[in-house]
Amino acid sequence: MKLVAKDQEIVIYSNTADIGENETKFKAEIKGEDLEVAFNSRYIIEMLNNVTTEEFLFESEGSINPGVFKPVDQNNFLHIVMPVRLNA
Repeated sequence: MKLVAKDQEIVIYSNTADIGENETKFKAEIKGEDLEVAFNSRYIIEMLNNVTTEEFLFESEGSINPGVFKPVDQNNFLHIVMPVRLNA
């Protein structure tokens, strides 16, 4: 899955050969530069299956650095995911 953060919005793109394509947009408060990063969707789904919140803090220092996901209302949970490289 590819995550694009810009213009106070996060867009998640996914493409699975057997299922097809999907694009989901979320409003977001974005600080810093625009970001385009890709993650293995299994690791994101694993995180979502283990939290009850609907709001996350996502931190990243670029498309080749780890992404840090923190549920806003759960101080005892931290999920770090290494990105995958996007084709140039």
